[in-house]
Parts: sequence; C-alpha cells; structure tokens
Amino acid sequence: AVQTSDGGNKQRKRKSGADNGLNVRTLNTLLRGCLWTATSLNSDGISSMIVKQDGSNGVLRNELVGGVMTAEQAWSLCDGSVSFDSSSYEYFISILSQSLQCKRAEDCLQKMRSEFGIQIDNLGVTDPTLIESVVVSLVVIARGYLLLGKMSDTIRCAEEALRYLDASAAEKHES
Repeated sequence: AVQTSDGGNKQRKRKSGADNGLNVRTLNTLLRGCLWTATSLNSDGISSMIVKQDGSNGVLRNELVGGVMTAEQAWSLCDGSVSFDSSSYEYFISILSQSLQCKRAEDCLQKMRSEFGIQIDNLGVTDPTLIESVVVSLVVIARGYLLLGKMSDTIRCAEEALRYLDASAAEKHES
C-alpha cells in the first residue's frame, strides 16, 4: 500500500503483463545483502521459502544460506539472462575475495573489463564509475591475497589499482 497526500492508502497495482522476472536491480540487492550476511546456518527450525530454478517453491531447512554460496547461485542463475552492471561485478568480486577465492575474483574482474571495454591506456572514454569499480575490486582482491599471505599477488593488485588511479587523474588533467 502507498500513502496518498490526503493521508489515505491506496493499493499499488502491478501492470498486467509486466516483466517481474530477474533483473540487474534484484541481483544487485541480493548481492549487497550477501556482502553483509556472510554465511549463516538456518538451524533454529525456521524454514525459509526459496524459489527453485524451475519456478516452483521449495523449503530450505538447516542449510547454509547467504554469503558466497547464495551469491554464486544467484550469479549463475542470472548469467546470460541479466546484463550485469559495474555494481554487480563489484559486489560479486568483493564476495569472492572475502571468501578468499581471489583467482576467481580476478577472472571475474577480467570479464568485467572485457565486457565494458576498460583499458588502462584509454580511460578517457571510460565512465568514471567503471574505473572506480575496477579500483575497488583490485583493492578487495589485494586484501584477500594479503589474508592468504600471498604478498606478490597483494602488491601486484594494489599497484594495478594505483595505476588506474594515476591514469584516471592524468586523463582528467588533460581534458
């Protein structure tokens, strides 16, 4: 229900034939939630409804939920049917890095760069939000490598993030 200007409520109707399926906004909301929930065990006997891939409802009992497992499931469900944006990639890369899956996170970052045509030597035509997502992603990957004790990979990713920042700043001064 939506409150009207006169203090009353009216029901919001869904448009008939509206596409209420998966979209990038729904995916990003789920991924953002996965960043904060980590992984929790639903062991208190409360069952949660889930929607299976075939569209039917199922009941989730005593299963691990949230975090990287839910994010991976959502990502694979949406891959090919939803156009990911920079936030989608940034969230998923952060989740992979938090779970110390840094190589997979780097592969995902490479896919993002390829999809959006991000090249460090030609940032002048790149949307600043894309550059920011690349830098944030490189920093979280570096942090994951640091936690794994892989110093050379940590330094490589951190230095690459700095190169993107330097190249972006240089592009701004030239224009």
